[in-house]
Amino acid sequence: MERKEGIKLMPLRELLDYIEFDYKIIASPGDEYFKKGEKVIRLIDKTNVYLGTIRDFEVEASDVGVEAIIERLYTYWYDYFVSELEQSLEADGIKTNGLTWEQMSAIRGEHSYKEQLFYVNNSQYVVLDPEEKAKL
Repeated sequence: MERKEGIKLMPLRELLDYIEFDYKIIASPGDEYFKKGEKVIRLIDKTNVYLGTIRDFEVEASDVGVEAIIERLYTYWYDYFVSELEQSLEADGIKTNGLTWEQMSAIRGEHSYKEQLFYVNNSQYVVLDPEEKAKL
């Protein structure tokens, strides 16, 4: 997707930190997807749980790869941000059935993860950290 001017870019590491992940750029050992030595992004689960196949998930070290990471981690974004918003609102007696995350964010105000959810839903504004990009 195309980027509009004036919207701040979010470093991938900063966004991943909210869900207790990090990443590193490595040289691929070579497989059916990547040539040996090709630079890829590998996720690091800071909790060391590595649910499902997340441990083996690698994507090309590029903007396309960053967008693939955002999409792959959808369940984590939902659990950390949207579920917490729902629980918080319901604890205050507000029904959340049928509400979008934008509507829930508007109700909750400053404690709404609005910025993080913007970047999750607009991954073209999430970029590799400059020190990692310099390794490419």
